[in-house]
Amino acid sequence: MRINTNIASLNAQEAAANTNKKIATSLERLSTGLKVNKASDDASGLAIADKLRTQASSISQGIDNGNSAVALIQIADKSMSEQSNILDTVKAKLIQANTDTTSPDGREAIRKDIVKLLEQLDNIAQQTSYNGITLLQDSYDSMSSSIELKFQIGGNKDDIMKSSFIQSNTVGLGGGQGALDQVSGSSTRNNVISQGLSTVISGDGTNPITLDGYATGTAIKVNITGIPGDITANGPTELSKVDSTTQLVLEALANATSGVNGSPATVEVKDINDRVIGTFTLETPPGTSIASGLVMHSTPGLNGAEPIVTFSLASGATIGMGGKTINTVEIAGDPLNTFTIGAMTISQTSASGNITFDANAQNLNIQNLNSANGQELKVTTATGSITGGGTLAGLKALQAGQLTQKQAVKYQGIVDAALSQMNIYRSDLGSTQNQVESAVRNLMTQKTNVTAAESVIRDVDYAQEFANFNKQNIIAQAGNYAMSQANSVAQNVLRLLQ
Repeated sequence: MRINTNIASLNAQEAAANTNKKIATSLERLSTGLKVNKASDDASGLAIADKLRTQASSISQGIDNGNSAVALIQIADKSMSEQSNILDTVKAKLIQANTDTTSPDGREAIRKDIVKLLEQLDNIAQQTSYNGITLLQDSYDSMSSSIELKFQIGGNKDDIMKSSFIQSNTVGLGGGQGALDQVSGSSTRNNVISQGLSTVISGDGTNPITLDGYATGTAIKVNITGIPGDITANGPTELSKVDSTTQLVLEALANATSGVNGSPATVEVKDINDRVIGTFTLETPPGTSIASGLVMHSTPGLNGAEPIVTFSLASGATIGMGGKTINTVEIAGDPLNTFTIGAMTISQTSASGNITFDANAQNLNIQNLNSANGQELKVTTATGSITGGGTLAGLKALQAGQLTQKQAVKYQGIVDAALSQMNIYRSDLGSTQNQVESAVRNLMTQKTNVTAAESVIRDVDYAQEFANFNKQNIIAQAGNYAMSQANSVAQNVLRLLQ
């Protein structure tokens, strides 16, 4: 028996200290509601739980992005619904103008009414925006096509959904199925594009379509949407303001190393989700290398904005756009090519230059960006025909006395084409909204399950923890009694000394 060292008491003290630590841990869990409050509680569990929490937080933001995207799409759709009502009214007034019971004064009154209606259609395109983003055209001051909107609906950087470009204004809506008159000698024929106006054309597959200045010495500056086939630059050409998918194609062609002088370079292009967009080609004339056939230029954007990317296309170079489409919408089982790859601004400084498009080009929208008087452009083909027609901009630009019965007939077809194009825009938006809403529902399910998985690791089970606390509390009380008895054992030595 020893007095200096009371082993029994030391053991009791150690057990009591450990029990008190367990009680403190249990109280911490009960007070915070968390089973893992620090890394030492469960090192691997904390790492997994933190990763799950990050995933849940990312998914939650993806859901918010999706709901915002739906709101944006609904704003655009409702605005186009009102534009559609305007076009219905314009069509009715054109029918009214195409009857002998309407006097010339009556037609003039109809013209004034139509101009005001089309001004309001453009006002809607100008004013429809979400958080500063113009939805139905390029910007408040530009009537070119809108940018492609991208929505990250998910926790990964590649969880991107796109809404294709829209040009729902008098410049972008129109066209038709009539053959363009290519008889020379009149700047008023329907294959001439006046300054600021536009036309929508389609080839018949016979010969390429040539875009050129109407008068000698007129350079080309146009905004174009929908280039599905080949485009050849006969003169040094700059391509700018390209849509995002076309930019991927042009960047790949600009970086192409295959091909030799006069031989095409062929590239397969994939989108950010690693899906194949298509195969595209760049062909240069003899004596011009592939490297100099298409050159990319990048200028830093202002205030942290994305770089401004432009491309220089050598004279005689041909880009094969592959005839691919970005989106396809089905209506009544019939697929409609909603938007083709190839939205860009084309500029040529050489007045002797021209641009040729594939003979199979369909619904090619060309807007003349020249501003000076006499800078009209024309579209021609060697043989065969070009179908299409002007856009609503021509109807809006009619002056006093110019709304005749003949013009009323012509513009009825253009309004019908405008309504068809607007229906395609709205169908595409509806498809995108359905896609986004489906993704949001899926993300909500994912978030619930990921959060549940984190909860299993991180959250405390109160029933289990209360039982554990009561157990440790009883053990602590028993330990205190044991320490008391261990300390009193040493007193037995005194009896040996009596």
